[in-house]
Amino acid sequence: MDVVKSEYYTVAIGGSAGSLPSILDLVRSFPKDTKAVFFVVLHRPPNKKSNLEEILGKNSDLKIKLVGSDEHLEAATIYISDPSMLLTVNNDDEVESRLPFNRYTKSINELFTSLAENVKKKAIGIVLSGALNDGTEGLMAIKKHGGIAIVQSPGEAAFNSMPVSAINNTDIDFIGKVDEIIEYIKDFLKNNH
Repeated sequence: MDVVKSEYYTVAIGGSAGSLPSILDLVRSFPKDTKAVFFVVLHRPPNKKSNLEEILGKNSDLKIKLVGSDEHLEAATIYISDPSMLLTVNNDDEVESRLPFNRYTKSINELFTSLAENVKKKAIGIVLSGALNDGTEGLMAIKKHGGIAIVQSPGEAAFNSMPVSAINNTDIDFIGKVDEIIEYIKDFLKNNH
């Protein structure tokens, strides 16, 4: 499979309460030959078994990888982590799964910031439904390094705190309903490869 190194865009999807239906709509929409790498970070209880890998596998034609140790990024793959771990990308275009620094570490910010610093303008961050403000700082980092910031319309989000925080604090490239986000990303990837 193709190693990403600056050739493909990375699409990182971050959500919390109420975001799973939107995540499934997003991952369903991309065929298995999509020339992009995907990440999904969904806030889940760290001490409970997660079925996210199976759920995504049943709803997407993309390959699903639960990250254990460092591995190179591959196109047409969705990377997820165990609920107790953080996903990050290093400067060798390797995806890593590691323990958070503390229980207050915000998992979406961590992923988005690592993509901003290492993938730079090839990073696309999407903030979906959720409480509080995880994702805002990460989108700010993505914008600072030339990437694309996308937010689900607060009116569509089941919990709009995360989208509202991102909109109020970041220069967002696109705000829309999930079906509009899908079309925006497809058009962007088509016109930028």
